[in-house]
Amino acid sequence: MEVSHKILTKLLLRSNHHQRRWSVWLLLIGGLWLLFSVGILWYNFHGLLFGKYKADNLRSSYINLTKQATNSSNDQSSVTTFSHEEIMALQQLKGIEDVAGVSSVQFPVILRLNIGSGFMIPIYLESVPDRFIDQLPEDWYWNPGNKEVPILLYRDLLNSYNNGFALSQNLPQYADTNFKQLIFDLELGRPDNKETYSAHIMGYSDRITGILVPPSFLEFANQSFSNIPLKSQPSKLIIKLRDPSDGTLQGYFKQHHYITNAGVFNWSLLRASTEVVYWSLGSILLLILVVSMYALAILFPSLLYPKKQTLSLLIEMGYSPSSLYVFLYRKLILYSIFCLILAVVLSLFTQFLIELIAATHQLSLPSYPIELLATFVGISTLLMIIFLKFSINRTLAIRIKMLWAAK
Repeated sequence: MEVSHKILTKLLLRSNHHQRRWSVWLLLIGGLWLLFSVGILWYNFHGLLFGKYKADNLRSSYINLTKQATNSSNDQSSVTTFSHEEIMALQQLKGIEDVAGVSSVQFPVILRLNIGSGFMIPIYLESVPDRFIDQLPEDWYWNPGNKEVPILLYRDLLNSYNNGFALSQNLPQYADTNFKQLIFDLELGRPDNKETYSAHIMGYSDRITGILVPPSFLEFANQSFSNIPLKSQPSKLIIKLRDPSDGTLQGYFKQHHYITNAGVFNWSLLRASTEVVYWSLGSILLLILVVSMYALAILFPSLLYPKKQTLSLLIEMGYSPSSLYVFLYRKLILYSIFCLILAVVLSLFTQFLIELIAATHQLSLPSYPIELLATFVGISTLLMIIFLKFSINRTLAIRIKMLWAAK
């Protein structure tokens, strides 16, 4: 059997020119690598646009929304708070995906650091639902009776401390990691009802502009230290936009005298451009898939054209067309699978390079999109099996027909 396979391999697969044979396999590897690489690029753009990864994506963004203060705001606190009806109206807007109120303390809070020369500063605490926090710490909770309070700090506040407050007060500057190791005193309440807790920075947020504590602690603290009626209506909202490029939102906010970090809307052009690239890559991916199918139909038969004399000799030696078909199919499918594996390795290396480039721009991408590659490998394998069977059957049928016509 081994001798028979060697004879068949030499007569059927090595009878063509080496240059043609290697060109076919190199074209197959290159085509599959191009298909997988474009697919990975499309997958990465999909994640940036539609939130596949934990980091903020380019299509959806988060904003803080407040009401514009007027002279009458001093006498009527309800002027700057959002009613239930106003929140429901925002939730109904097409360009808004999610809305939640930002809770805040209703009593004085002082943050004190007693290390070295130390410092003390009045602050305000806030809380938001966990789903709005971009980098949620694992131990982000507080239980009644616990004297230690976790804090999530807006990253720009640390930059402001290092570059402003620390320099003007001759205080030490801290890196992110060092600042998290400090223990602060958190003085809550007024002189007639005051209590001190320990606080430490658990992490940083690039989204929430404030100093966050767990909702359970803020609710407890307001009930314990506030001597004024608790506000049931929030004065600030956090909103997840479905698409900041939607110009109707800006008009709606302006009409209702809402104030937001409007810089988010300046990203509209970038998002629109990125979306054009995303859909263009998708179109190119489909085009490459169609061209690959056409190329397979052309490339495989170029490997399977044995000379009439070779085929006549094999038939005279007792080989039936079905046995030749099985041999060719097994051999070529093994070669094709090897090319497929090599293309996958090259694609993973391409994704690794893309990840390094993205990291320089502070974008986090998955190193190995296994689900996507598995889908492409499955589709490619199925197409190769179909075209191999079709090409072998068609080639042998034509050659045998020509052989019998010659006789």
